[in-house]
Formats: sequence, C-alpha cells, structure tokens
Amino acid sequence: MKNQNEPTPRVTGCPGKAIGAIVALLALFAVFCVGSGWNTSPTFDEPFFIGAGYAFLKGDVHAQPTANLVLAEKWVALPLLAMKVDEPTVEEYRTSEARRQNAYWVSLFRSETHMLAMLRATRAMGTLLGVALAVVVFFWSRRLHGDGAGLISLAFYCLCPVVIANSGLATTDIATALFFALAVWSFWTLLHRVSGLTVLGCGLAVGGLMATKLSGVLIVPMAALMMTARLGLRHPVAVALPGRPARQESNAAKQVFLLASASMAAALVGYFTLWAIYGFHYSFGVQTPEGSSLWNLFNGQPEGLVSNYIGWCRKLRLFPEHFLIDTRLFMLTIEHRRAFLLGHSSRAGWWYFFPEAWFFKTPIPFLIVVLASLIVVILAGWQRWAKVAGGAAVASGINFYEFIPLAVLFAVYLAAMMSGTLNIGIRHLLPVYPVLFIFAGVLARARWGRRPLGLALVCALMAWSAGEVWAVYPQTLAYFNEFAGGPKNGYRVLVDSSYDWGQDLPAVEKWVARRASQPGPRPPVYFSYFGSGLLRPFKLDGLVLLPSYFDQPRSFQLTLKPGTYLISATMLQSVYNGTAFGPWCASYESAYHNLTPRINQLKQRPDMGTFARLARDGVIQRYDELRLARLCAYLRKREPDARITYGVLAYELNQAQLDEALSGPPVELRSN
Repeated sequence: MKNQNEPTPRVTGCPGKAIGAIVALLALFAVFCVGSGWNTSPTFDEPFFIGAGYAFLKGDVHAQPTANLVLAEKWVALPLLAMKVDEPTVEEYRTSEARRQNAYWVSLFRSETHMLAMLRATRAMGTLLGVALAVVVFFWSRRLHGDGAGLISLAFYCLCPVVIANSGLATTDIATALFFALAVWSFWTLLHRVSGLTVLGCGLAVGGLMATKLSGVLIVPMAALMMTARLGLRHPVAVALPGRPARQESNAAKQVFLLASASMAAALVGYFTLWAIYGFHYSFGVQTPEGSSLWNLFNGQPEGLVSNYIGWCRKLRLFPEHFLIDTRLFMLTIEHRRAFLLGHSSRAGWWYFFPEAWFFKTPIPFLIVVLASLIVVILAGWQRWAKVAGGAAVASGINFYEFIPLAVLFAVYLAAMMSGTLNIGIRHLLPVYPVLFIFAGVLARARWGRRPLGLALVCALMAWSAGEVWAVYPQTLAYFNEFAGGPKNGYRVLVDSSYDWGQDLPAVEKWVARRASQPGPRPPVYFSYFGSGLLRPFKLDGLVLLPSYFDQPRSFQLTLKPGTYLISATMLQSVYNGTAFGPWCASYESAYHNLTPRINQLKQRPDMGTFARLARDGVIQRYDELRLARLCAYLRKREPDARITYGVLAYELNQAQLDEALSGPPVELRSN
C-alpha cells in the first residue's frame, strides 16, 4: 500500500496537445495586460521606480532611494537604455534632491508623447514578468495533477483582473509574486533532490527575491516550515553531487546534515546573487566621510531593533549600502499608513483588510472555483481518513504532501500581511495568488471534473471570467465583483492602488477637449487629482486645480464657483487630503470655522501682503484642505452626475448646493 504522505510521481515532459491552448491563453493575457495600460498616465509608484531604475543602470550618483529594492526597478527600466531619454537639468537635480525624488521622475514628464512611449516600453517588461509567472503557475499545477490541472490554473490566472492590471504596470509587485513562487518551489525541490543544479537554482531564486522586495525575508520562516515538514515525514532524499554516484539517503541524522548544508549553500549563492544585482559595489549615492549622504535622511529618527541591526550591517558592510538605505527608509514609510475600507478610515489598518479586499476584487466564477476546490480536497481528506481508520487501502487522487509548499507560502505570507498595517492595496497580496490558481487545479482530479458535465461547468466558469474581464477592460485596475456593486461602486469599498492610482489623466484630457468643442457657456471645472504624475504634459487648459496628492503647481482659489467638480476617488474619500483624513468630524468643523473668517476678510479686502502672510503661516493651505474635505464629505452622500473613468467622478454643483456643502450643516459629522 502506498503511503499518501509520500511524493507522487510527477508529470514531466512536453505538454503535447496542450501547447496550443497554452500559447493562446498566454497571448490573450499579454494583450489584456498591454491594453490595460496602453493609454493611461503613470500610476503613483511608476515614475519613482522607472526613474530610479534608469538612474541605477546609468550609475547616476544622484539616484534617490524608493524604499523598494532594485532588481525589478532595473528590469523595467532596461528599454530606456535604447531610447532617447533626456538628462535631468541642474535645476531638476536640485529640486528632486530637495523633495527626495529621483530627477528622472521629473524629466519623464517633459512631453506626453515622450512619457507614453517610455511608459509602454517599461510596462512591457512588467508584462513579461506576468507571462513568466503564468508559466510557473501552469507547470507547477501540471506537475502535481497533469495537463488538465495546468490548463485550469493557467486559464483562471490569465483571466484575473488583479493580475492583468498589475502585470501591465512598471512596478515591483508582479516581480515579487514571481520570485516568491520560484523561491518556494525551488527550495521544496532542493529538499527532495540535492544536487549542484538544485542548489544553484534555489540560490538564484532566493537572491532575486531578496533584491526585489523586503518582504522577501519571509522566505526564511517559509523555508524553516518546509524543512521541518520534510524531515518530520522522513522520506528518502535523492543525492546527486558532482563526482559521486547518485544515491538515496534515508538516515535521519544524515538527512538533517545534508539538507542543512544544502540550504546553507543555497543561501550563500543567494547572498552573492544579491551582491551581483547591486554590481558588487558597496557605496551608493553622493559619498561623505561618513558614507552616503542619504543617511542624513534618518537624522532625528527614533532608533530601534531594526535600525540598530542596519547600523551593525553598515559598519561591517555585510550588504550593499543601497540595500541598507532602502531597508531603513521602508521601515519609516510603513509607520502610520492611512487606509480605507468599506467607508471607514484608519491609521492602523485592519487585520481583515486583505481577505476582504481579495473577496471583493475576485471574479465570482473564481470564488466558486476556490470553494469547489476546497470541497474536493476536504472530501478527499475525509475519504482518506475513513478508509485508513477502517483499515482499507487508500486510493485517493490527491496527495496532500504535495500541498505543503503551497500551504506554507499561503499561510506565512497571508499571516504577515494580516498582522501588518500596510493596508494600501490588493497588489501587496499578489504573492498568494499563484497558490490559489495552482490549488484550483485539483478540480482536474475530481471524478465529476473529468466527466462531460463537469468539464462543461469548468469551461462555463472560464467563459464567465472572460466576460468579467471584458466588461471592465481596459480599466482592469478598477475591477470589483458584484458583491461590491461592480466597478462603479468600487470607490465605496477600496481606493488607492486597488482602484484609483493616478492612471486616468489621458481620459481627463479627452473629456476636456470634448467639452471645449461644445458651444455655449462653460462654467468652471475644478479638479482634485490623486497621483504622482505631473499635469503639464497633458492638455488640461481651463481646469482649476484643487488640493491634490501630490500637490500640483496651482493658484489658491479664494472663492469656489458653481460648475463641474472632478474628484479622483481616492481624494473623494479623503485618504490623502493633508491633515483632514477620513470622515468629517467635530475637530475639522471647529478648525474650518475658525479659519473661515480670516479667508472671508481676505475676500472682501484682497491684499497680497496679507495673503503672503497667511500663506507663510500655513493658514491658506490648512483652509484649502479643510474646504476640500468638507466638500468631499458632502459629495460622498450623493451619486456622481457623470464618470470620466471609474476612478474620476464628476459632480455638477449649483450655487445652492455649493453653499450647502461649504456653509450648511455638515452631512457627515461625528465626534473625534
């Protein structure tokens, strides 16, 4: 009788008849990814990553850290080496250093044509990473349960709006998911076969992961859990070392020594891979006698265990200086991050943020698939337990042993995300997505799944998923399922990188052009934009800017007039509106009423000296932010009159409505 906790024979060789379906799915996926980002402005993070990656490739000593690591940044910036990229001016260098930005972030926006060409090239590199992850999902699933499982996993991966949206961007998130999958799979392989190739492959994957995202440190507890499970079940380990005959090692003590040694060797390869990605160069940025001038960013910051460890590593030069600075900066950026979920705001986040975000941003057909897969596994486990308890032979098509690396990756990563406070986007959950797609492949082992009706049901769910993507395409970033009210109501559930990430400026530009071509009077149009993109490359003549994030060059409006108000969804929810964060409350109302008389006095007696004094004292900015927050609180209680995109909402306000919003009883008031 075969022990069900032993590794099963894996499917190997060429997929054969499945090749056509694989190529078709990958091509469809690539088209969806490229199309979703073809004519959009940079999302919030992209200018930083693209600019930093290009500066690193050029060896620019003025490069600024991004609190992210360099592998994905360098990867997406590679096409720029073959393109004409304008060098930053002296003034752009000076301004970028003062604002702690990369100078190439500014030069990226010199013209719309220039910007779109670079965006499309760099985003194509992100799509290649998404395709690579799709291949990993297919072959991992196929290796467990055959061609049918691989195709099921691949199809739902390629039809996932979250994966499509993030694979069409020049960011680090899809790269992180890819390297987590490679690192876990390669380490699990190493635990079963110790050879020069498995040690090298595991080390390269782990090194790539550690140079992509700081969350890569989670591979340590993942590896520990996988090794514990592997040694606890005491299966033989295949050994194929150079110069020695292949053998099977069954002795428990020798297995511990063998696997510990192999893991240490892989870790050493990973360590050198990390240094290689940083060019085997310690120093970073403009150097002073104390090291990089960028260490001055942390002057006056509180010390702690992590900062002390980084200081120790810096003293011994254990890691590249760039890696250490990014790590230190990241630890500062994750403190007290603002978060929004289902109409609520928080500075500490919620432990259930990511499960709820996944539920609302996952197509219903795949929710059904995950539930069906879970039922199949539970039934298989119950049947196995019942037969073993009765002394009968076990004949289950599912081997739970092979789920160990998937379960470890899922559990450790999800636990880390749920215990943290970085609740700013579903993209941070991407590393667990491959686990779910691979897990869905168990449907191919269910008896009903191999029958005509079962196959028809699975195909129907795939077609439903395709319809969900098509319905929202190309705005896949804004996808929400019917439980959330669809993409039109997504801004009531999540914002930021889960919905509105600054990508809609070309759509706003087209709307402005259409409006300008229409006859008749044109009331003013006000715009509050969430994003890091500069507005100057876009033809947005006539728009009156309200407080935005990042704040754009603009003139303060003493009086808001009736007209059209375009509000980015993230700004509408007051997530990043200066100090007026979250729902309108009593303390905001008090501050607003205290400042209003001073602004009214300025309206009645305009005086540049008084204005300059109020601006210098921060009164103008504070009032401006509070006024927008009060307006948004009013607008949140009504439906938009129109939508430029899912993420940019348009409201038509007459004088009476404007007076009610800015001077009437607050519609959203709670005690602070």
